[in-house]
Amino acid sequence: MPNPLCNPCRSLLLGAIFSVAAVAAAPAQQGQMLNAPARLLGARKLYYTPTDHGLKYFHCGVYVDWKAMLTRFSGSAVPDDNPFLIYLKSVQMTVDDTLDGDGKLTWVDTTAPPVNLQKSRDQMHDGMLQMISGFYQSWNQFVNGGMVPAPDTSTTETNTADGGLHMHGKDATTVFDEDFDKNMLLISAHVVMPDLDNTAYPTYEASTDGLRVNMVRNVLHQPPTGPEQDVSMGVTYMPVGSYQLPATLAVTLAGTGEFDFSFNSCTLNPTTP
Repeated sequence: MPNPLCNPCRSLLLGAIFSVAAVAAAPAQQGQMLNAPARLLGARKLYYTPTDHGLKYFHCGVYVDWKAMLTRFSGSAVPDDNPFLIYLKSVQMTVDDTLDGDGKLTWVDTTAPPVNLQKSRDQMHDGMLQMISGFYQSWNQFVNGGMVPAPDTSTTETNTADGGLHMHGKDATTVFDEDFDKNMLLISAHVVMPDLDNTAYPTYEASTDGLRVNMVRNVLHQPPTGPEQDVSMGVTYMPVGSYQLPATLAVTLAGTGEFDFSFNSCTLNPTTP
């Protein structure tokens, strides 16, 4: 059968791995607007940051409903005796995340794929690694404090006329601009690098531990002169110990479709891989 991930794998990765240098700021004091850097410094408490409370690393199982995925992308029902489906169901996947980079997906073949499907197997394997790695690289920035960096000489912060805040920064290879609404929620982050131009639009959900990112839409060009791609990553949460970790992930590539994952059997702070 045709492999549904042959063409979109790399495009999906490029959308997912955008590592959002997101920032947000605390509300202004009543009756007086704080200076912009001070607002940025006060923002950390608004967001869910489990690394401030001891989370360093976690390990989870990864589950994919392969039959549903293959059916969706092939456009027709995939029978239970399909050789590629039988093989994929035998694959064991886990993810390790140290919350300071990307997530590492481990793919273990418990049975050999059919010889005539080796290419499809390799494409599926590479696509899954790219999507999972890319998701965690982005998600980690929202939970390790990277989204609220301390102002320094490489950034400028400006209060806007509508009560929001604009942040501009650059280094040797990257220029970024970020905008916040009057409630100091990040509404967009635009990053330009030599091989990528991407604008991310995050949304959040409230929790007793702070705002948790639950969706990031990326509108990107790779390279900057390339065609536009639209990639969204949606995440739900589950309790693991005293923390909230990803429970499900939906990666959607406009014009291609949705790739769904769920996570289970998570352990916290085991021996660092």
